[in-house]
Amino acid sequence: MLIRSADLTGKFSVKDVLLMYSRVFMKDDGRREIMSEVSASAEKLDKMLGTNLFPK
Repeated sequence: MLIRSADLTGKFSVKDVLLMYSRVFMKDDGRREIMSEVSASAEKLDKMLGTNLFPK
């Protein structure tokens, strides 16, 4: 599990991580994909977990 391997079990639960990630979404209008704004906390968590879900 990513949370355990990143030694973040004391800071975040699975529910916390899912809630942060659920606020980011992709929208496809047929021509392009648009990602909603990624919060700083979600970006920081992404780096701590090493998932790299939000490329720049």
